[in-house]
Amino acid sequence: MKSRIKYTLILGLLSVFAVAQQDSIEQVRVHAEFTEDFRITDLVERYSATKKGKPIDGFRIQLFSGTRDKATAVRKQVISNFPESTCILKYETPDYKVQMGNYRTELEAEKDLQHIRVTFQGAFIVNSKIELPPLSIEKD
Repeated sequence: MKSRIKYTLILGLLSVFAVAQQDSIEQVRVHAEFTEDFRITDLVERYSATKKGKPIDGFRIQLFSGTRDKATAVRKQVISNFPESTCILKYETPDYKVQMGNYRTELEAEKDLQHIRVTFQGAFIVNSKIELPPLSIEKD
């Protein structure tokens, strides 16, 4: 009988400690604050301002290389089929080239290339100087 009382007391004390511990965890969650050092934000903004408008090494998808008239026609077709993408007409002696996109990595370009090849079978990825595209975070 004494052992039953001991076990009951022990279980009672353990449950009280468990409840008290749970309350302290909840208090920590409620009072947690995150602060960001203003100097970090300032440095990121300054760096972005210095890089804005300057071309960086990247990739584009080349769709066509040839005469000016055909290149202009291909560019119009690209703009109508892919209005959200950047499309440029570039002259490199002796041909005009139609390229689209501003990709930081070849993997990003490859992803879009699969969709573009449905319309332009001869499209391929080229190294190019690109405008700094905005960063985007994709949620899967």
